[in-house]
Amino acid sequence: MKPNPPLPFISPQAAHDRGLFGPVYHGTTSDNLAEIVRDGFKIFEGERGMTQISNGYPNEPYGLTGIPAPVHHLGYGIYFTTVRAIAQRFAHGSSKLIQFFLDVPRVEQINFASPRRMMEWWITHGYAPILAKVDRISATKVLTRTLAAKFDAVWFLGKGLHQLLDGDQICVYNPVGRVFAVDPRQAKGLEIGARVRRVAIAERHYFAPDGAEISFEQAIALRDAGRDFSMQWSIDPFNGVTGIIQNIRPIGPEHTKYAPPGATQYFVVRWTKGGTDHNVTDPEIMPA
Repeated sequence: MKPNPPLPFISPQAAHDRGLFGPVYHGTTSDNLAEIVRDGFKIFEGERGMTQISNGYPNEPYGLTGIPAPVHHLGYGIYFTTVRAIAQRFAHGSSKLIQFFLDVPRVEQINFASPRRMMEWWITHGYAPILAKVDRISATKVLTRTLAAKFDAVWFLGKGLHQLLDGDQICVYNPVGRVFAVDPRQAKGLEIGARVRRVAIAERHYFAPDGAEISFEQAIALRDAGRDFSMQWSIDPFNGVTGIIQNIRPIGPEHTKYAPPGATQYFVVRWTKGGTDHNVTDPEIMPA
């Protein structure tokens, strides 16, 4: 087998800027993960139970079709999932997972539940029932070549009233140059993936004579009418809490009046305390 180049690492911000697919996860043991980081992903073609092929369909009739399924659900390739819990299930007790992003502009989405419908899809894409009954490996290779010629990846959503089959999975047929691991250490400043600290911002709160909180505009209207109102300052109780930036979006002109002076972006931040906030502005955070 031709050796692959080492696994490329990129920053979360670079993955976002390039519009890559993800994040996704690859469920495997910590030893296998260390080998992948060192030597890249390798695709193994063979029967279930052979070396390096621990998962796959058993070589027996699939449902009521009378035809064995391919060795793997989407052919031979590198399998990922967008659901972290599914990856952990395939990690065999290892808690170490890496986020990946995929450069796969040609993605086919499917979401079949019945064995009959799934078998029809396989056959449509080159899976030969007669060959499968005598040489399932060769039949799976033909299926894989057909899919790889049409798509960079196939994504089985696995969504229904209950999880379908093994659930969410995406198969990449040529991982070289298409699979990137995320290195959070590359995140800098106020980029996606960077660790930030919340900065205390003093806020004015205005109250009508009956104690009801009112807006700044309503307070001005009371003042202009010669009526009283009160004002109090409050300090952010989460001052100093750290978190990780999950996403960034610009503040549109229609929202500037709701943001602090000088704010230009909204940040989605997952805080270590207080959950996830989707409307954090740049004056409210600083690099941790």
